[in-house]
Amino acid sequence: MPVPSLSVDAFEGSLESLVLAVAEFSDDKQEGAPAFVPPAWCVAEVTDDVRFGGGILVSASRRELSAWPAGYGIRLSR
Repeated sequence: MPVPSLSVDAFEGSLESLVLAVAEFSDDKQEGAPAFVPPAWCVAEVTDDVRFGGGILVSASRRELSAWPAGYGIRLSR
């Protein structure tokens, strides 16, 4: 299986300390996704969590954002 490229977004402002990586697969059907093993520095899989999509994420307050990763065992820095 070819290794997908990763797009990495590091946020600032109220989203500071949040880093999202998106694996991009070359096939339209995303057939490589089930076998993909993320790098060790990836600490949570949020693909199906709509809160981490652009529209909701951009309007989130720091307080809201701080609570979401807790469900994944992650504590954001202040």
